Order: sequence, then C-alpha cells, then structure tokens
Amino acid sequence: MPRQRQPNTRQQKNLAKLSEVLMKGIAEEIVAECEKILPASSSSLSDEVEITASPNDISIKFSETFDPILLPSKYAGKSVFQARGTNPNKGTLYSYSAETKQHTRNTRQGRVPVRAHTKYYSLGYKPVEGKDGKWYTASPKNNFGLRMAQLKIQRNFVQDAWDKVYRKIPKEFRNQLPKAIQIIE
Repeated sequence: MPRQRQPNTRQQKNLAKLSEVLMKGIAEEIVAECEKILPASSSSLSDEVEITASPNDISIKFSETFDPILLPSKYAGKSVFQARGTNPNKGTLYSYSAETKQHTRNTRQGRVPVRAHTKYYSLGYKPVEGKDGKWYTASPKNNFGLRMAQLKIQRNFVQDAWDKVYRKIPKEFRNQLPKAIQIIE
C-alpha cells in the first residue's frame, strides 16, 4: 500500500492566516454597512466595535456604550425599548411609568409614610410580576423576554448589514458561509 501524502504544515498555517485576514475583512465590511444603516452621529461605530476573527468564524462585539435605542425608525417598532416620554424629574427618557398610591414602607427606622407619586422606569426596564407573586424591575440582564427583544432588534440591524456584504462575496466563497448570522449576547 502506498504511503499517504503528509500535509504541508507551512501551507496549512499560511492558509489559516489568509482565511483569518479574509474573515476580518468581511467583519470590517459588515461594520461599514452598519454605519451606513445608523443615523449620523458624532462618534463612529468602528470605535464601539471589537472584531475578533479566526480562520473559521468572526466575532463582532458591540461595546457597552453602543445604544440600540438610537437605531433608525425602521427598526424602532420591533423593540420594547421605545421611549414614551421624558422623565420630568431627571430629564431622561423613560419607557414605562406607573402611578404609585400613598402607602407606608417598613424601614430600619420604622414605618415611613410615602406620598402618591409617578414612578418612571428607564429605557429597557419594566416592572414584572415574578413566579412567586412578588414584583421586581426587569432588565435585559435578568429577564429572558426583554433580552430576546433586545437581540431581535440587533439581529435585524446586523443581519441587514450582513445580507448586503454577503451579496458582494463571489458565489464560490458564498457557498461556504452562512446566509443568516448567529447573534450571541
């Protein structure tokens, strides 16, 4: 039986580097397309994005300062994070408000009366009744539904940019890439 040909490790390493460079280039094109979709702002999106490429995949991570609320109105209707108004106390946007009745609160110093007031919840936060019947303030970090709503808007936003980049890639390479991208929080 003839001896099998051994793979050339130098060639494999060079192909891996080339693939990594190509994947990084694709990621940069996706970010450029995202910038075209976003409304003009003072800071560029490339400053708020961290790109990690390997020969097999791309990871685009948006920084904490990137705010999906500022997306164009085309995407705004698909999010639970729509601003309902401005909080008169702080001057910030709010997404939910609740009228609180007059009641007493138990504190370390004893029972304290609380006047009736309107409670304003920041964007992305909402009061939710838990399984045990107690209420808590839900945010995308601790509530699955809000997290999925946040991912839905980001998926539409980044997926549209990926679709434009995907169409530009030659057909023989396109077959090796997914049509839909996976967004991981």
